[in-house]
Amino acid sequence: MLPGALRVGAVWGIDDKAPNARRRTPERGRIKERSLTTLAASTFDVLLSHDGPRDAVLAGSGSEGLGALIDLARPAFAFFGHYGSRHGRVGATTGGTQVYHLAGFEMRRGGSCAEEGSVGLLTWECDSGTFEYLDEGWLRGFTRHNWRHVVG
Repeated sequence: MLPGALRVGAVWGIDDKAPNARRRTPERGRIKERSLTTLAASTFDVLLSHDGPRDAVLAGSGSEGLGALIDLARPAFAFFGHYGSRHGRVGATTGGTQVYHLAGFEMRRGGSCAEEGSVGLLTWECDSGTFEYLDEGWLRGFTRHNWRHVVG
């Protein structure tokens, strides 16, 4: 359970129907339409997904279903990964959702630390929030060797 009143929805998988999608994605790795439909009827503040909305990072990639879900559910934030080292805010949907791409969290940089754009801080109070990527100093101190001791 998350502290406070923050409600989170999540969708696993990638879209295999986009023009530039991976065609050999196993069934278990694909976005399930049923998951999108179920979440569209829910209320949540943050959407977490592996893939992003269609064309959010690369033209012809991403999920139309995720874009429709964001437009219908109108969470305050949507976060996704999947596209390697790219990161940043990718725009807002019709409902004003702030959509962010997080870089791959591989911990392969020098010193085995987190990559730029892979970690951020969401501050949530009274049904609204702010998000910022954590700075280089913090990332350098968070490594595959100490992560259990840095968080919690």
